Amino acid sequence: MTSLKSKFLQLVQKYKLIMFVIIVTICSLYVRYKFYSYISVDFSWSLDNWIKTIRANGGVNSLKLNIGDYNEPYIIILTFLSYLPISSLKIVKCLSVFFDYAGACSATLLVWGLLKDKAYRKTAAVITYTIILFLPTVIINSSLWGQCDMIYTTFILLSLYFLIEERYIPSFVLLGIAFSFKLQFIFILPLYVILYFKKEKISILHFGLIFLANLIMCMPAIIFGKSLKSIIKIYVNQASEYPDLACNFPSIYTLFPNNPIFSSYGVIVLAMVFGVALIVFLERDIIFNKEMIITLGLWSIVMSVFLLPHMHERYMFVADVLSVIWYIAYRKKIYITVGINLISLLSYIPYLFRITVVDFKILTIGLLIVVVLLTMHTFNLDNKKLNYLMESENHNS
Repeated sequence: MTSLKSKFLQLVQKYKLIMFVIIVTICSLYVRYKFYSYISVDFSWSLDNWIKTIRANGGVNSLKLNIGDYNEPYIIILTFLSYLPISSLKIVKCLSVFFDYAGACSATLLVWGLLKDKAYRKTAAVITYTIILFLPTVIINSSLWGQCDMIYTTFILLSLYFLIEERYIPSFVLLGIAFSFKLQFIFILPLYVILYFKKEKISILHFGLIFLANLIMCMPAIIFGKSLKSIIKIYVNQASEYPDLACNFPSIYTLFPNNPIFSSYGVIVLAMVFGVALIVFLERDIIFNKEMIITLGLWSIVMSVFLLPHMHERYMFVADVLSVIWYIAYRKKIYITVGINLISLLSYIPYLFRITVVDFKILTIGLLIVVVLLTMHTFNLDNKKLNYLMESENHNS
């Protein structure tokens, strides 16, 4: 009996992480299952009707039609899933939940790459998998709301993994796949632009892979008769679809009147911010190690959603996930990670449940504080020793 107990304990010790992952997976699936019956307004008005239209027009033969306002790859997946003898609600939510796990695995892979030389990276990877699957916005986004933000997030995380590994072709291809699902990939694009100027191995041709990947992802729709012009117009139409400057998200526009003139100013200011950032990185001899790449990517996303007009409550989703990865890998500024995720969650609640927990103007101030703190950290402005050395160097020169 003692020998059997000893063998059991040895087995548990040997496979404890695998067993923990299995338990986490089962528990997280159960949590998602409890939300499956919830029907959101977005599903009733849009997604359900899209799948009904696909089924009514012969499945793949419907690909030539203009269905919905999402880019073709998502519609293509829905089209093939429409052949399954299950309800539209199950199709939408099963697809979104599947990518929750794909995204959690991608986040795990990214942490694994970031902590390549660390002894605790196995534990860190498992913790990452667990936290991502139980992030409130991740659970709500897929299993309750039926949204698909984890799809493009998954490919951004994979792109970042290959980016830190300096495998630029797969990195840009994966970024292009993210682009094919959501225009919101542009929030992290400034990272790649800055790296183009800092890394000799990155060519301007790599950026062409983004558009090529998007075209290939849309090819099934083109084969079945959809014009390239209509595909290109999808994102153009999306950009002008919502007139409100602040769409249920605490961007800077919650502090100003809903005047279209502020829209242009916001885009100009953001372009200037990224321009200044590029100049700073070109002037200062900064080593773009893995930590800097992830930090700059996170900063780019948060800065974009704060300053760009027409931002929705879900648009900081990539930052929710990436901030967790950033903290687990480097264990710095946990209040930034907590702030990002808390503000995202508090932005979801009013839209989904018609309950305002915190006034959006207060959330905007909170996000502004996060932006300032993250900017200071990204550019080493909170490092007094570094600032002193820079001032001394300037004085001596």
